[in-house]
Amino acid sequence: MATRTGSYPHPVVGNADDVASVFEIVNATVVPTSQDIELKFRIRLEDPDLNELVSTGQARLVFAWTCGSTLSSGVLEAEPAARHADGITWRAWLDQQMVRHSVTVEARIVSSVQNSAYSLREQHPDYGNQTFAIRPGDVLGVAGSFEFEADKLYDPLNPPVGSCFRFVEEPKQQRGLQVRFTEDDQVLVLMSTEMLHGLHALGNAPELQVALVVLPAVVETLLYIQNNEQTGDEDASGKRWYETMLQLANQKGGMDGPSILPVAQKILDHPIDKALQFKLSEEDDD
Repeated sequence: MATRTGSYPHPVVGNADDVASVFEIVNATVVPTSQDIELKFRIRLEDPDLNELVSTGQARLVFAWTCGSTLSSGVLEAEPAARHADGITWRAWLDQQMVRHSVTVEARIVSSVQNSAYSLREQHPDYGNQTFAIRPGDVLGVAGSFEFEADKLYDPLNPPVGSCFRFVEEPKQQRGLQVRFTEDDQVLVLMSTEMLHGLHALGNAPELQVALVVLPAVVETLLYIQNNEQTGDEDASGKRWYETMLQLANQKGGMDGPSILPVAQKILDHPIDKALQFKLSEEDDD
């Protein structure tokens, strides 16, 4: 995931930041759900004047997104998820049908009012006591942007396998993965915040994502299905992921063998082989 640092376009001194205080995006994470992409990103805003403008409604935070592949764009309706001493973590959702491949999200502060004597205490000393006339909609600051590859992060597998799993942040999870089969739409794969960040950091290497995280989740799911098919302990008729995974397993030879692992690897098109070949090709390039 790429992140670009922002600047303050009003006022402007050359190409450098013209305000000494901090306004930036940090810790952006992206999580798939059944229909939407959940975005969580922390905005660090340490400028006292901009903070006051936002808190009093004279300015507002705007989160704009663009997708070059679908030629779609819009503004995210974000809500505060957590408050910190130096800013806020925001949560927003983006329809998966609207985006494909590279998506860019940019955070801005725009004015909500007209002000003929706008100035910031932290603005560049070259301005002295100069003020500026601003109107509603004028951009007062840009926190920067972050980019993510929607296909790589959310669908490293070919459908319908990828739609069967959802990777969920579970702060209480200390190590490893926990797989839950309680939902009808998807199998939940719970992991710690650090592990989820690590999964997203491998967005440029889907082979490693699948081998390290998805493969064990598929194995656990097939074991659950195998046991249920033998015992009939649970009614799985309403679980869409159950029928999909059972069908895929049967297409790859079934689950009657001594081990589930070969079937899981066939379903995912041998992810361990691809992951190792990926690392070897990286070494060859070096």
